Amino acid sequence: MSAASIYVYYRIVPAGLEDFACLARLHLAVVAPRFEARWRLMRSRTEPSTWMEVLDNVQDTEAAIDALRANWEISGLRRFLAPGSERHIEVFEDTESCA
Repeated sequence: MSAASIYVYYRIVPAGLEDFACLARLHLAVVAPRFEARWRLMRSRTEPSTWMEVLDNVQDTEAAIDALRANWEISGLRRFLAPGSERHIEVFEDTESCA
């Protein structure tokens, strides 16, 4: 099985941006080491309310997704989601390179 990357994107409310960013970084810093994954927190250049969590080099994607969901709820980050917004999760696998 090849390594995969998990992308979680969502929209947040503009208020409390600094608090959100700190908590979101902590959320990823807690989950990523459990899966020996590299993490990033990103924000859209064109739509500043759209954010993305990225975990790279994940072997057990299902367990990592479950951990991301559970920790998100425990962390209290849900309160920052924009009304009507949900988190969207995508998994991308590395491809074989050409020889």
